[in-house]
Amino acid sequence: MARSRKPENEWLQSFPGLYVNRYGVFFVVHPKTGRRATLDTKDRPSAIRRWTAISQSWEKEINQWRSDLLVAKLSALSTPLDPEGEVLLCDYIGTWRTNVLGHEIVDGSIFWSECKVLALRGPSLGKPIASPTRRDYASDCQQLETSSDARFSLSDPDSVRKIRKLLSPCISKANNYNGLKATLNKVYLHAVDNGTVQRNPIVDLRKAVV
Repeated sequence: MARSRKPENEWLQSFPGLYVNRYGVFFVVHPKTGRRATLDTKDRPSAIRRWTAISQSWEKEINQWRSDLLVAKLSALSTPLDPEGEVLLCDYIGTWRTNVLGHEIVDGSIFWSECKVLALRGPSLGKPIASPTRRDYASDCQQLETSSDARFSLSDPDSVRKIRKLLSPCISKANNYNGLKATLNKVYLHAVDNGTVQRNPIVDLRKAVV
């Protein structure tokens, strides 16, 4: 929801995301996250110049987000279906690992391509995740997608119980269990974003205590 503006600040409507606080200092509000940052100035021309530069950066960021979302939707098309037309979790994990994480094994050799999994916090926010994290996700995916317990429909209404069964061999190894759970969370979030499933069942699983 857009912030309300005082009558004397109606001119700001021409500059979406630009505001001025009660002390006369200008600040900006990110259009997607809602986070705010000061522009450290009370001067209108200076504020507009800084807003212009920031807006251009935000526009590129949003366009990249839309592009990544389109890639996610298209990548789902390469996921094989079982005979009944359902996407199996094991197959979807493999597709996510190859097309989104950028990890592929060909003739026993590992090939890394562009990583489309972005960091959600910290100094690398919005950038591809670090290489050690990619390797952990890739290892988790390989373990999960080869398990016979992962051969169930991604949208199975009993998916929570089946995921618990899938993870049960690691229940006594908290770090391993939590790592696999985090990887499955990424996979299901991707499936939600591209419309393959309506809900992420991982939210119903508790984190193991280390």
